[in-house]
Amino acid sequence: MLVTYFIQSRLQDRADKRKITRENIEKIYGPLKLELQEYRKSIIDSLEAPSFQAGTFGDTNKTVWERVKTFPEFFSIPPKLQQEMEEVTNIELSIIRALDETKKLAESYLPDATESILSARLKKNNLVLNKESFGVTLCVGVNSSTGRYIHVYFLHDCLLLDKDPIELARNEFPEFSIDKSTLRIACFIRTPQSQTYPPQSAPQVQEIGLTQIQAEVRQILNEAGTNARKDKRISKLLEDRKELSQRIDMILPMIEKYIAKHYPVEEIG
Repeated sequence: MLVTYFIQSRLQDRADKRKITRENIEKIYGPLKLELQEYRKSIIDSLEAPSFQAGTFGDTNKTVWERVKTFPEFFSIPPKLQQEMEEVTNIELSIIRALDETKKLAESYLPDATESILSARLKKNNLVLNKESFGVTLCVGVNSSTGRYIHVYFLHDCLLLDKDPIELARNEFPEFSIDKSTLRIACFIRTPQSQTYPPQSAPQVQEIGLTQIQAEVRQILNEAGTNARKDKRISKLLEDRKELSQRIDMILPMIEKYIAKHYPVEEIG
């Protein structure tokens, strides 16, 4: 009788531990994995603030990690992972706080480069660059081979990501057609009555075919990017983004290994 009770007790202990482990995966490790993947997709790949909805806790104004720290189960998380998640969250929040200001800074380096590189083209068409509404309109409008609108890449984002919008479009959209896509830029039309800057006429969005101007787009990004990266605030955000990427690459395998060990794929399905 005692032997039977002992065996049943051990089996029950194992079942309880297995249940707790599964609950921890569903409550902590699964949502953390989704959040790290969201950081990579938003901040690292797109320089956009992530949505904190990877978990299922209701409070979307906090990161998953901030919520996990309020759980009793928090103390079961290995110290190494706690430390790394704390660092990742701090870096991520620092980037988000600086993102809007840094994008405006990056944007401020584009007008002079654009005016310099496109000066002959602008002059030929009696156009004056509209620097006041610059950031709203200097972008690559991406269309499909049928002319259907797909996406817009703002050049200040491409500058910070150090990526060519044309290559981004090719990689992201199989139906992308350079023949149908344009550089969109706000200009004033210079007339004999409006020789001063800014002219009195309202600015108009000019669209220049990418096939005519793809080399100039790359020159604009290269010239503006070289100057922008000298700005300490911009270089700080880019360094933080690089460090965030490296830390995510280190932490994700740790979490995935834990999940795979205690929650096999065949059992999840």
